[in-house]
Formats: sequence, C-alpha cells, structure tokens
Amino acid sequence: MKSTIGCYGPEQQTHRIGLFKTTMLIEAHWKVIKRDFLPKFFRPRLDLVVYVITTRLLPHHQRRYYQLTSRRETVAWRKDFKKEWKNLSNRDSTIANPHVTDVTNWVCSCRAFLLSRWPMCYHLVLRAPNLRSNTSFFTSVVRQEVYPFLRHPILQAEDDISFETSNARGK
Repeated sequence: MKSTIGCYGPEQQTHRIGLFKTTMLIEAHWKVIKRDFLPKFFRPRLDLVVYVITTRLLPHHQRRYYQLTSRRETVAWRKDFKKEWKNLSNRDSTIANPHVTDVTNWVCSCRAFLLSRWPMCYHLVLRAPNLRSNTSFFTSVVRQEVYPFLRHPILQAEDDISFETSNARGK
C-alpha cells in the first residue's frame, strides 16, 4: 500500500536539501519563550504558557514580520550571507581551481562548499560576475533547496558557463 503522507514521504523529497533542522528550530523557539517570556517559572502551567504565547509572543512576531515586510529591517541571514560573500571574494584568485565548478547551477565539488552554512565557496564567488556595481544583489538573492541553490538573474544570466576543470599543470 502506498504511503499517503504527502510531502513527508522519504521517496518524494529525495532531490531536495533541507535548509532548516526542524528539531533545532523548535528547541530554540521554546528556549526563547522560557528565557524571554517565562523567566520566573520553572515548570509553568499550560494555561499560563498559552496566555503568554497569545498576549506577548504573537504580537512580538507580528511586529517583527511587519518590519521585515515593510523593508525597515533585513532578515538576519542576509547580513551573514553578505559578510561571508565579502570574505570569500577577498581570497587569492591566482590559485588554480582543481574542482568542478558551475556558477549557473551554483555547485562546486570542493569540501568547503559541502561544509559551508551557505551553499558557496570561494571558487564560485570568484567566478561569479562582479557585483560591486549591483547594490540590490544582496537584498534580492534567493536561497533554494534545489539547483541552483542561490538564484538571482545575475548569477543565472550566463548560460554559456559550463563545468570548468582546471587540473592542467601549467595552464
């Protein structure tokens, strides 16, 4: 009998890479509730927890959502992404690239790409088009769970970029 779980079935989402770890998010969320909204209670009753969530936590998140949607504030991951991009762009570009790198699909075969918080490494950043003139790149780039992991018209504009391997010793 076929599973009717939907998108949670293991056979249905094999091509995606999860951006979030759900258990960690839930534990962090409850930690914030206990620390910020219930600091004096060791084991609060359920009715108190529900009351605090509805009267204090929800208005807090609604205010934060309004700030983000009205562009008064940026999402925290964009700040970290921009900082990491700038750090990687300052690397030495004269070193030969022995890895398979594809800017259009935003993938690289190096270990740094696999271990990075953001799906990027200095091979990709150095091969990406120059973004110093484009100020809206860091506010409009989109993270995805499927290829390309980073989506932006500037990054996917060059369809002629193909896989590059520079294993040649003297080239």
